[in-house]
Amino acid sequence: MTKKTTKPRTAIPVSYLHRFDQLLEKRHIDTDDLMAEAGIPLSMNSLDEEIIELELEQLELLFQLAITRSSDNALGFYLGNGMPITTHGILGYAAMSGQNLRQSIQTIVRYLKTVNQLIRLSLIEDEDRATLQLDDNYHFQSCRKFFHETFVGAINCMFNVVTDQSFCYHQIDLAYPAPPMTESYEALFNCPVVFDSPVTQIHFPAKQLDTPLVFADKNAHAMAAQQCEQKLEALSQSEDLVSQIRSKLLAAKGHYPNADEIAQQLNVTPRTLRRRLAKTDSTFSDMLSDVRRQHALEYIQNKQLSIGEIAYMLGYSDPNNFGRAFKKWTSLTPAEYRMAQN
Repeated sequence: MTKKTTKPRTAIPVSYLHRFDQLLEKRHIDTDDLMAEAGIPLSMNSLDEEIIELELEQLELLFQLAITRSSDNALGFYLGNGMPITTHGILGYAAMSGQNLRQSIQTIVRYLKTVNQLIRLSLIEDEDRATLQLDDNYHFQSCRKFFHETFVGAINCMFNVVTDQSFCYHQIDLAYPAPPMTESYEALFNCPVVFDSPVTQIHFPAKQLDTPLVFADKNAHAMAAQQCEQKLEALSQSEDLVSQIRSKLLAAKGHYPNADEIAQQLNVTPRTLRRRLAKTDSTFSDMLSDVRRQHALEYIQNKQLSIGEIAYMLGYSDPNNFGRAFKKWTSLTPAEYRMAQN
């Protein structure tokens, strides 16, 4: 008997698809034709909801077809960098009305899941440098570069608007190989751009976190943030098992519960948990390793922490075991990775 597997699906705001459609229209490409070819049984005129759910495989094929038809390998940057803040709905309003850039970023980090379930975002502060780190929630088959560039482009667009073009970068690290014409990337961000990095990160001076926002409005921010909180709560209640487990592990920050403890928190038996995970082709061990990797890359930025302390914080009793795991994740030892960040 063949095991039935469920293809990963993701929710996507219709406003993003409309912006995508406008981008392709300028290049004389019919989005409906691409959607049909990707197996998406919808048309742009039929999209009258705020959010729709699509198979990730179909979504990747749609974007890959667009890249091929346009012959533009940087299509993701054009999409993200051309998104007005209003494209992000109530999250956009909450982010733009914060008192300063720190509050804006914290808002985006907390509520990103309400508009983007493909990528996680975290803010890392270390003395004079602040870092926004992107981590994948899914294993992308073909469009990881497109998704990362769309996200980085959208961040670039938003930060330039809310700071009245005063935002500047220290360095951009991109977790994919260098494409042709890398000079255009450095011209866009006016800073060094490093490719083939272990993780995509946006580095900028920490002092910019205190930059007052052009559209700061305490009352408007509170109202928009409340609506985001309601959306987040509703989304959490409907999350699938893998997302629930990952969320609990990410929140643990080193004091990771084991599979039996997670099962207890989710009010299921350990056997039921294992059976349901098996149906998604996931294992608790793989998910824990992925979360440890994300937290390791956060902690390694903090030079006040020794390698041994980071290993302990991640639950490794032997720093050598942490070192081997870190090299498996990044192809570098913790010390080599930290040195490369200087």
